[in-house]
Amino acid sequence: DNRIFKTNLIIKWDENRLRIISTKKYESIPNEFIKNEIGIDKGIKNLISTSSGNIYGKNIFNKIFKKLEKQFNKDKNRQRIYQYMKNLKDNKKMENIRNNNLTSIKRNKFMKKTKIFGKNIINREIKKLIKEEKPTLIVKELLNFKNPNNKVSKKIRNRLNKWYSGYINEKIELECNKLEINFIDVNPAYTSQICSNCGNFGKRNGEIFICKNCGKKHVDINAAINILKRKDIKEINLYTKKEKVKKILKKGEASFNNNII
Repeated sequence: DNRIFKTNLIIKWDENRLRIISTKKYESIPNEFIKNEIGIDKGIKNLISTSSGNIYGKNIFNKIFKKLEKQFNKDKNRQRIYQYMKNLKDNKKMENIRNNNLTSIKRNKFMKKTKIFGKNIINREIKKLIKEEKPTLIVKELLNFKNPNNKVSKKIRNRLNKWYSGYINEKIELECNKLEINFIDVNPAYTSQICSNCGNFGKRNGEIFICKNCGKKHVDINAAINILKRKDIKEINLYTKKEKVKKILKKGEASFNNNII
């Protein structure tokens, strides 16, 4: 007959007849790729805040702070015994003090438990973030803990940086690689000090960021929005010096999506 087939044919003899089977062509419905890019900000009080307005791991480190403070106070008391031990000439007495008073076994065991406790929380919250946000791109700054006030001692903050900061970054990238989610780092300079709406410098009061033009907003969410926007500012790359970043932001010379902000 006059039919023209443009697909593969199956020719099949079925008892007393010849059957020609072809696949009917349908127009494919385009499955549009929906972009969902989020910026994330990390701090001590709230583990991760997102540009979409969500917070993951709120106040999760409070228990760790209390445990660490208690442990550091014990270490201070032990320090006096260490000094006493150094001046001892009696080796037997010195060994007795070391075995009964200065043993590091309990302290190392405590530190190990604390690390595991913190890492379990981080794992849970990062998985929760990815499940709920469903991001296609995560924009993050170089993840160092921020301390908005002096309530957390420098010693504890440094210990947290050493333990968790690198782990959080590693865990985010691991989950992104597993789920084929893109991620990039951006320059963190002044992301927590400028308004995400107008780009002007503002002030923070606890968890509130105050802009004289736009009013009040959550400080961590404001920073997360700035982190997301930072990826599109051509003049600021990952290695731009802090002083130059400030100069660009103050003069309003940053090109953002071909506009001036």
